Amino acid sequence: MPVHPGQQLRLKIDALAFGGAGVARHEGMVLFVERGLPGQTVEAEVTRTKKRHAFARALHTVEHSPLETDPGCPHFDQCGGCAFRDLDYAAQLHWKRIHAADALTRLARAQDVDVHQVLPSPRTQGFRNKMEFSFQNREGGGVIIGLRKRDDGRAVMEVPHCQLPPPETMAAVATASDIARSLSGSAFDAEAKRGFWRRLVIRQSQATGRIMVHLITTNLPQFFPEAKKFLEAIRSAHPQVSSCVHSTRNNAKDIALGEREVMHLGERFIEERLAGCRLRITPNAFFQTNTLGAEVLCKALLDAADFNGSETAYDLYCGVGALTLPLARTVRQAAGVEILEDAVVAARENAAFNSISNCPFLAVDLKNARRAFSQLPPPDAVITDPPRAGMHENLLRELLTERPRTILYVSCNPPTMARDLQPLLGAYRLDSAQPVDLFPHSPHVEIVVKLQLAD
Repeated sequence: MPVHPGQQLRLKIDALAFGGAGVARHEGMVLFVERGLPGQTVEAEVTRTKKRHAFARALHTVEHSPLETDPGCPHFDQCGGCAFRDLDYAAQLHWKRIHAADALTRLARAQDVDVHQVLPSPRTQGFRNKMEFSFQNREGGGVIIGLRKRDDGRAVMEVPHCQLPPPETMAAVATASDIARSLSGSAFDAEAKRGFWRRLVIRQSQATGRIMVHLITTNLPQFFPEAKKFLEAIRSAHPQVSSCVHSTRNNAKDIALGEREVMHLGERFIEERLAGCRLRITPNAFFQTNTLGAEVLCKALLDAADFNGSETAYDLYCGVGALTLPLARTVRQAAGVEILEDAVVAARENAAFNSISNCPFLAVDLKNARRAFSQLPPPDAVITDPPRAGMHENLLRELLTERPRTILYVSCNPPTMARDLQPLLGAYRLDSAQPVDLFPHSPHVEIVVKLQLAD
């Protein structure tokens, strides 16, 4: 008997789907239950239906699961920042390994895959070195600063007790929130394409404790003096804030990347350390949000690579060279390729900063992979760490043309990784898969997959 939206059902959750929903079955139909955990029995309401499956939302728990734990966060019920704070951490790792294996065997159709146990994050609280907050108009004037709500991705809620970043980060957020209540101008409305205040990004170095505050607004110069005063007030209240940057972004896409820098106070970077290398992180640069977890990831990558020192290796989507520089110490030459010119400039500075001279960096969009590869010697190995959308088909074709002996694919999105691996698995065999947890309390998991040329 088919289910219908609005129908309430009592469901036993017996698994966890990729993305975080609980999996239940009712009269032969699979239901994906938001806020359902394995082992629970819940009263749930059907929200959407498809031909062979449906979606539901848990209303309350009838029987608790032995895997449940106290979330320990006052924002958990409403905030969209953490999906699994109420799931035991060992269980989180268990299901992340299952999801990684499923992506490789079912989606990529890889054979005889040995997916190792997930390497845990060294910390499960206070681990995030970067937080991206949004602005929203406040009743009575001014704006609020917070994270998106779980049940309404457009609404913003203040999260003064968030435990993901270090306490010093949240202290800076508290100051920013106090000032924001009296700001003029409105928060940006993506649908109406108007407003000024967009994003507040705060990074804190694990190595030095210093903080960067990056304010992203639209290009309305009449509010620039107030934006400067906003940053000056945060900086004066917190000695650890060594860098304040104001950028503008007019593209309606809601991502925390500035398009044009207006001004900065103090330095334009903070310094971080990874695998013995000192790194200067600039406002828009990609760097793993879990520094201690990134150490685990970097070691897993280099262990899997097992280079002998004679190789030429490419590091694609290299950012500021966080993986390229440790890699360069294990090979004859390591070349980094990245689309953002600002990141490439920072990567070159980081190489000089660490006295590493065997790693050129190119600012090239990897949609035009041939252009990048033609400027470099043929690779023995390629490391690719693409964004969540995965690699462009032109890059996949170029890899099949160049046929490096080893490809190491680093991914935070197993489904797109599986899609990219499919065309490679004819020429390559999957040698190993090592998941690493950089994102405690979320459905996400990082995976290092090693491919070896089949012949």
